[in-house]
Order: sequence, then C-alpha cells, then structure tokens
Amino acid sequence: MNKYDNLYVVVKKQEVPIDQLLQLLRIVWDGDLISKDDRDTLIAMGYVVHENGFQIITTKGIRYLIENGFIKP
Repeated sequence: MNKYDNLYVVVKKQEVPIDQLLQLLRIVWDGDLISKDDRDTLIAMGYVVHENGFQIITTKGIRYLIENGFIKP
C-alpha cells in the first residue's frame, strides 16, 4: 500500500481569518493589527494589500465577505 502514497496529493483548504479581514475594512497600521500572520495569509490570498506599514482590504476581499454573508452591499 505504501507505493501508492506518493500518487495522491491532499490539498488542505486554507481558512480565511475573518476577524482580521473585517478589521481591514478600514486602513489599519501594523501596530493595531489583530495578527500579522493572519494579515500575511490574507495578502497571499489576494484579499489584502500592505504598504508602508498600513494595510487595507482589496476588492477581492470585499467580494469574499459579501458572497459569504459577512457584510451586505
């Protein structure tokens, strides 16, 4: 059975840190973030942009919140 282990790759769905994403509906300075690790996760997903110590949600992030019922348009 071990010879088949390398044939399949399990892809774990990455969770979206919702609290951090909601915080970033406005511009937030690095020192006021809930979690920089969560921020980095959101940047990698394309939901947040970061520049000069400040970050804010992107259009893609807003769409995610609307489509999943966290905010209303």
